[in-house]
Amino acid sequence: MVRMTRPHPHYSEDFSLPTANWQAYGKVFANGSASLYNELASAYKAIQWVNDAQVMRKTRQGASRLPLAVIEDDRLDEAEAATTRAIATLRAVSTSTRRL
Repeated sequence: MVRMTRPHPHYSEDFSLPTANWQAYGKVFANGSASLYNELASAYKAIQWVNDAQVMRKTRQGASRLPLAVIEDDRLDEAEAATTRAIATLRAVSTSTRRL
């Protein structure tokens, strides 16, 4: 959605990717499959990087209310890729669990 904003890709004023599930269930994930935990941890780490980059950029921006453009340093693409891998791993684990 961020990449489809016009006239150029930018973040909404209160943009933040969700991390609540990791905060709530991280320890539960740790008790399961190591590969699943590693994929989920990688995704949430990438998501947190994007969020932290936004906080840093807003701090540097000061009082300006201009929307922040999407830039490579935000690592949004890496967060998307890591999240895609985590979802695929969740689906694989879910499918194999249902077969049992």
